[in-house]
Amino acid sequence: MEGYLNEEIKFDNVIAKDHPERVKIDKLIDCMHREGAEFSKIRLRFYESTHRGAHAACNIKLNDIILKIPEKAIITEYDAMETPVGKKMGELNIGNDDRFTYGKHNIMSAFMLTEIYKKREDPNYVGKFDEFLAILPANTDDFPAFYTEEELSLLKGSVMFDWAN
Repeated sequence: MEGYLNEEIKFDNVIAKDHPERVKIDKLIDCMHREGAEFSKIRLRFYESTHRGAHAACNIKLNDIILKIPEKAIITEYDAMETPVGKKMGELNIGNDDRFTYGKHNIMSAFMLTEIYKKREDPNYVGKFDEFLAILPANTDDFPAFYTEEELSLLKGSVMFDWAN
């Protein structure tokens, strides 16, 4: 295990510190530390434009807490509902009605897209979750909802197959 961890540590240094994706992740990590998050037992990792991950940074024992994020640092549906778009969606009962199976996800998505749009329209705009939103992939082509029939067939027998359909 120690050899594997040493290889992981070496990999951390493969992506140049000035690589745009590493800069984004480093900013997110700094922001999370400022907000009081604790995650010294994991390392966030960027693989390519649409893939990120978390890796063990040490041996993790049963019942170890590996990630602690204060509520103030988490985007919640309550944050989303306080925006003009969220309030309008609330008026339309999106998120509280059986007609909208993924209503709360819709409200969260609308919130995040609105924040991303504000930043694109005004680069000086400072949102509470800028660092998190900056690391989101630019596209989601590899998300199961966008799989071809052939790709979906590879998921048969898994929970993801039912979810993606």
